[in-house]
Amino acid sequence: MYSKGKYGMKQMIGENRVISQDGYIRLTPEAMVDVQLKHMISGLDQEENESRNGGTSRTRITGYTEWVSNDIPYISLGWDWELDVISERLGYVRTGEARSNIMMINSHYIDIGRRDTREILGSIIDVTDWKIVVHQYVTERYRYL
Repeated sequence: MYSKGKYGMKQMIGENRVISQDGYIRLTPEAMVDVQLKHMISGLDQEENESRNGGTSRTRITGYTEWVSNDIPYISLGWDWELDVISERLGYVRTGEARSNIMMINSHYIDIGRRDTREILGSIIDVTDWKIVVHQYVTERYRYL
């Protein structure tokens, strides 16, 4: 199905992905769930110490991760994370909003907006096994520091 997009280009909606003139790739949430993403890179942020009373400090371990699709045009999806060392189970927690070149559209091919797109992408991220992949990658990357 072809559609004259609001961004001035004729774009195919459905099977094929195209980059709109505004830089977004438009997908329905259902189509995004089917996109195969592969890990590209993860890393640690610069360490920041939070001073507390009495001169002690709390160290936070934070980082980022970026994932890309296998197909052209490439979908990019990234987010920040923090290593939760306070709760009973040590683990990674996604922090902040997802960053991506995706704009979600509804069944009528209308943009649902950046805020709703970020919320949906966050929900998709949260049900994947990203924590295992990031842990393995970060552990290997920073092994000898």
